[in-house]
Amino acid sequence: MRHWKRWFTLIGVVLVMFATTFVWIAWHSLSSEWRTEAGAAQFALNHSPLQQLTGHSVFTGAGVQEVFIGKDTFGRIWYAFVYGSPYIVKSVPATGVWSAARMNQLLSSQHIKPVHLSLGYLDAANRKSFHITTDVIWECYVHLPSGVPAYVYYDAHSGQKLATYILSASPFGQLTQNFN
Repeated sequence: MRHWKRWFTLIGVVLVMFATTFVWIAWHSLSSEWRTEAGAAQFALNHSPLQQLTGHSVFTGAGVQEVFIGKDTFGRIWYAFVYGSPYIVKSVPATGVWSAARMNQLLSSQHIKPVHLSLGYLDAANRKSFHITTDVIWECYVHLPSGVPAYVYYDAHSGQKLATYILSASPFGQLTQNFN
């Protein structure tokens, strides 16, 4: 009976150690991301018209960007795109930008099933490399009517389709580009 008590105690101690290690690793993994987001949020508040943040997302279509939505002193809604190292912020009034709901309607009208939408900003270098003039775009991960997954990019000001990247059905996931 004594041997069983020792084994149960040893197993309990080992399980507590594993749980503690897991929590410690998860905390350190997530806390660095939270510090990055908090720093970008503070930068957006300090260097844009935003006085209050109401939302946040991440855009990865042209490098990692922290995208914040919020209100200015007068209650107007703005987007702030924070990117680069050191941080650069670009602010855009939301009045001229298509909403996610409007993008979902556009995609549905084309019989395209939206999976995930991301709003992002293209700086001058990225606009030049993509041969476009718009600065704010919607990156839409979708399933086309044929069921094939794709990334479709739209001008966030006009809703005009900019490019489609069809994800290949091959096991290597190659991309093919179809520019419009």
